[in-house]
Amino acid sequence: MVPRTIVVSGVIILLAHAALAQPRDSKLLVVTTIPPLAALVKAVGGESVEVRYLVPCTSDPHQYAPRPEDMELASKCDLFVEVGKEPFLETLPGERGRVRITWSDWVSSGLSIEAGNPHYIWLYPPNAVKAAYLIAKRLAKLDPAGAALYVARANAFAEEVQHLEEWGRGYVSVHGVGGATVVAVGSHFIPLLKYFGFRVIGPLTVSEGQAPSPSDTAKLIADARRAGAKVVVVLASQRNSDEGRIGRAIASELGVNVVYLHGIQFSGEDDYVEYIKYTLTALVAALEASHHEGEGNSSYWPALVSALGLLALVEAVLLVRGWGRSGA
Repeated sequence: MVPRTIVVSGVIILLAHAALAQPRDSKLLVVTTIPPLAALVKAVGGESVEVRYLVPCTSDPHQYAPRPEDMELASKCDLFVEVGKEPFLETLPGERGRVRITWSDWVSSGLSIEAGNPHYIWLYPPNAVKAAYLIAKRLAKLDPAGAALYVARANAFAEEVQHLEEWGRGYVSVHGVGGATVVAVGSHFIPLLKYFGFRVIGPLTVSEGQAPSPSDTAKLIADARRAGAKVVVVLASQRNSDEGRIGRAIASELGVNVVYLHGIQFSGEDDYVEYIKYTLTALVAALEASHHEGEGNSSYWPALVSALGLLALVEAVLLVRGWGRSGA
């Protein structure tokens, strides 16, 4: 005879699984910590999910403090998606969502992450594809009836990223900046820079609040000068912080420009492909400006910089509105 405690335990487990996998008449509520993760969820979940993110697009995740409504969202959502390294996670409820995706899940799903750099999750496009398939699995766990749709949307996203790679490499090549050397003050954009074939000098600072030594700074400047670095990349949210000040000092020493790139989408309405495109567009415009400045015709330089800046702005607006998404 089977012991009664075993029978009861089995029933509880079955009920728990049934509750988790029950058919849904409403959308799944998915909460992510940052907008790039929300963009990946939207790409996979489509109309079957309601997606919220905690950190606003104009904020710095390293300095963000959760609000009371964030606590409620984290507690009541169906799926909670986090990088797993956000400093503010310890202030959120321990039980976040019925299902959660965190750092160990990204790693076990085969994402390529160098030196523990968490930005590889969304700023290294092949990882974004792997992340999309992981999200599809978790959504299917919550909504088995929609499993085929989630996989189909993940497949479609993978094709979009393939087109993005072709577009990006072509864009870099046409503008004559392929293989250019770039100084990265922080580690944020190293995945994207390497992916599109730029040579990277840096990072000088690896974590928020870390102050580089004078000798480290001098070595980076010497390395950058020898390599012919054309631009210094700084996280836009750090413009007025240590990274921004250090970046401007390095750029001044090298006689090159600083480009400020957004670590997360400028707008929550921007999808993943749009975000990568306008980030790459801004970088290419900065490299082109540095190239033309080096040609030494100072009388035309102010007009040239203005023209290139305007071109970059126009291209970015067109991309955000969805133009050129087929890779053209």
